[in-house]
Amino acid sequence: MSSNRDYDPVTAEVIASRVRSIVSEAAITIARTSGSPVITEAQDFSTALFDAAGEHVAFSGYVCSHIGSSLVGVEGVMRDFELDDLNRGDQFICNCPYTAGAIHQGDVGIISPLFHADELVGWAFSNAHVLDIGGMSPGGWAPVAWDRYAEALNFPPTRFVEGGRMREDWVRFIMNNVRLPGPVMGDLKSLVAANIATQRRLVRAMRE
Repeated sequence: MSSNRDYDPVTAEVIASRVRSIVSEAAITIARTSGSPVITEAQDFSTALFDAAGEHVAFSGYVCSHIGSSLVGVEGVMRDFELDDLNRGDQFICNCPYTAGAIHQGDVGIISPLFHADELVGWAFSNAHVLDIGGMSPGGWAPVAWDRYAEALNFPPTRFVEGGRMREDWVRFIMNNVRLPGPVMGDLKSLVAANIATQRRLVRAMRE
């Protein structure tokens, strides 16, 4: 059987291994910085890497159902924000099942455009079930809610980090609407840190 390749399969496998290690390191970043038992014990989180067109490149595992969430979440940011409106250091929060692909509002995703030499080269996605996201019941579970508005806060793709700094208006809003503001912000900061790790490692890999 003949095969016409325009790439070196050994080099391709080395690059693939490098990419898988990037999302794994991002996942380790979440596990080591969050402190939430939902993450450290239940391991209800995940990380993913996409190319510039929004196609999956790598996924860390853990909660495999987040694969779909990550795909729709990235598509949501690409839909709601123009390319010229994306900047290095921006990160977007989303948890709306209808506009951002979340399984339920408790699963909060953070999505970041990845740049190399001022060119958009991909997207980082990190996701975790945070300890509380507001609504009528603690923990994001509200089986007696009549509609999604009673369940929890609903974030369509929303710029949460701008130019590498968390937007204080959204930080205050979230902390004012959850029962455990400290732990919740710890969860969100760990997701942001995971995407920062992805950005750094991807740029280093592309340079090499």
